[in-house]
Amino acid sequence: MLDTLSTVLLSFLAFWALIMLIDQRLDLKRYNIEVMLFQIIARTGRLTGTIDRIAKGIRPIWVIYSIVGVALGMVAMVLTTSNFLLIGRMLFNEPSSATGVQIVIPGVTLPLTYSLVALMVVVIVHEFSHGIIARVNGIKLKSVGVGILAVLPFAFVEPDEDSMKESTPASRIKVLSAGSMANFATAFIALVIIFGLVVPNLSGTGLTIGSVDGEQPGGLAGLEEGMIIESIDYMGQYYEIDDYDAFSSLMDMTSPGDEMSINTNGGTFTFDLGQHPQSDVGYIGISTYDRSVFKDINPLVAFLYPPLVLGIDSVVFPDSFSSVAWFLINCLKYIFFLNVGIGLFNMLPIGPLDGGRVFREITDRLFKGRASALISNAVSVMLVVLIVASLLVPRLF
Repeated sequence: MLDTLSTVLLSFLAFWALIMLIDQRLDLKRYNIEVMLFQIIARTGRLTGTIDRIAKGIRPIWVIYSIVGVALGMVAMVLTTSNFLLIGRMLFNEPSSATGVQIVIPGVTLPLTYSLVALMVVVIVHEFSHGIIARVNGIKLKSVGVGILAVLPFAFVEPDEDSMKESTPASRIKVLSAGSMANFATAFIALVIIFGLVVPNLSGTGLTIGSVDGEQPGGLAGLEEGMIIESIDYMGQYYEIDDYDAFSSLMDMTSPGDEMSINTNGGTFTFDLGQHPQSDVGYIGISTYDRSVFKDINPLVAFLYPPLVLGIDSVVFPDSFSSVAWFLINCLKYIFFLNVGIGLFNMLPIGPLDGGRVFREITDRLFKGRASALISNAVSVMLVVLIVASLLVPRLF
């Protein structure tokens, strides 16, 4: 019987084999559909008129929008570059504690349905924003398209290359920055909805188990996600657990090998503590969420640390909303999370990214010819090396 990974891989290969077969039989190029290895692209010129009408309809607002986009893009470029320089320093000084980018793979590193919905929103608002600001600045559009790369959906708006080259550097920077601006704006709207409609209606307090490592003491003893920790018996003493601070303070006093009993709404579980991977204290192998904390979260903190909103989950707050509402909330969470993350990453000064092209426009204005290319290429290579190192080095130590 096939395991899950084999089934997914065979389904993936069968899907693309079918696409290639259809292309051979019907010659999809006649319909402006291009098929390549694990990639399919459909182009149309019809939507360019729609983008043109949107751009002309509220042009003064789009002008302000593009200026704000440039400002936010510059801030994002500085922040993301500084972050990877800091990661590089951590890799040099303390490799095991460094963290880098999270690879976005729907169904592998992120929940399949929610992340696919979010990615579609990300690419659509990103690309249409490029197109709208291009038209606001008098740059012609060749086509609009959608496609699939392996399993990831994408969309694009294709400016006319000659028209883009003939425009001013300021116009090109506005167009290039517009994609991330759309992502930040979409993330902001999602955050307003989350903190305006979702957070105020979260019910329940106490410490909930968010996830359980099945190979660690807690998981082996039977602890499950969604259970509420009510109290703990440790070394003959009883501890009331009302929040994360009480739990954390207790765990700081523990030692590997000591016996602990955790009393939850699903029963009592007794086990010997394991060795914490990063310190000399006991280890259960669970993640927890303090439900009372979510109502006091500052939205600005959530915007600066997007993973925080992922704790708003049906496992943590099972009685707050219906299953349909939770589906929409989860989609909204990942729309926020991925728009912030991808919007920031896109402004890194790395060659193919919008941030890299903006950086090249800036260096072209400050330096001549080969010096500009040398500087922009050197920065790109340095950041790519840091990204790859941040993914690989912590796993080697």
